[in-house]
Amino acid sequence: MSPSPLPTKKIELMDFCQALAVVLTGKTVSKQDWPEECYAFMSEKDSLLMLHKDDKDYHFIVSKEDIEQSNWVIYIKTN
Repeated sequence: MSPSPLPTKKIELMDFCQALAVVLTGKTVSKQDWPEECYAFMSEKDSLLMLHKDDKDYHFIVSKEDIEQSNWVIYIKTN
């Protein structure tokens, strides 16, 4: 008898507006095609949208592609 497969968690994709609403609640978001440890968040200091990439924080300059795509996900840090 083989063991039962582990349940898989369904990833809910969001559009940019939905992702922005999540960020405003204090959570972080990422895009499906972004590398691990790359995510967007709202800075507590100055309330600007930020991008964490390569262990550094940058001002997030949003592109038309970012706005039009619906591949945003809630980011949960694994480490």
